[in-house]
Amino acid sequence: MAPGPGRCPAATAPDRTASIKLKADGDKLTGEMAPFREGGEPTKITDGKVTGDEVTFKIARPGRNGGAGITQTYTGKISGDTITGKIAGKNQQGEDTSREWKATRKKE
Repeated sequence: MAPGPGRCPAATAPDRTASIKLKADGDKLTGEMAPFREGGEPTKITDGKVTGDEVTFKIARPGRNGGAGITQTYTGKISGDTITGKIAGKNQQGEDTSREWKATRKKE
């Protein structure tokens, strides 16, 4: 499966979902995640890579009200129309965080 549009947990709240668009071109992975707040801008992924059935990319979001922003690293394994993996990074207080995520290809 080449990565494509899907849904995954929001970076700031594990009980939310957000749309993410991914596109693979060889070993390069590009895309963007939909905004979490109404009126927000999509966030482009950075450092995206595809190696076999594994993907890695980063999402950086600015902090709210002038607070510290966050950057999270997504790693995952592709299986059919699904990518499952881990999100790792630091929260706005600088504490290490890690949780699981899952993206499922949206049927068009």
